[in-house]
Amino acid sequence: MESLEKLEAQLRQADDWQKQMLQRMLSLSQSNQTDTEEYQELQHRSMDLQAKIDKWRPIYEERMVMVKEIKQSAQRNKKK
Repeated sequence: MESLEKLEAQLRQADDWQKQMLQRMLSLSQSNQTDTEEYQELQHRSMDLQAKIDKWRPIYEERMVMVKEIKQSAQRNKKK
């Protein structure tokens, strides 16, 4: 359970970083600075981060479903 909570925290942090990068990219884009090194680096980092999020989020969600099912099963067994 502890590792699942850590994964959840990491995904939240990754989402926050992703939002910050995208906001900065939007700002640069609005000022016509998409050809700058900063923009290119942010774009690359954003794509890498999104790939990691896409890899780990389904694993987290699958494990959360399993945990919920186990908890529901345990509650049903207590009632019997």
